[in-house]
Amino acid sequence: EVVGMWRLTLTPPPINAARRVAFLVSGESKAEVLRQVLQGPRKPIELPAQTIRPSERPAVWLIDAAAAAKLERRA
Repeated sequence: EVVGMWRLTLTPPPINAARRVAFLVSGESKAEVLRQVLQGPRKPIELPAQTIRPSERPAVWLIDAAAAAKLERRA
């Protein structure tokens, strides 16, 4: 299907080589997947975000309260 816009797809190696990586996650519908990505078992085939492990410094996660609702709080 033609959608009338350009798209750029990057694979994990160039993303992981970036100086800064940020994820933006919002909404209640993302809460369970976010919990699985950050706190669940490692399943990078099912959860491609788990393949992002920047070499420079940790990724920044920008998450709203609704998306964070299912995360376990850690001391």
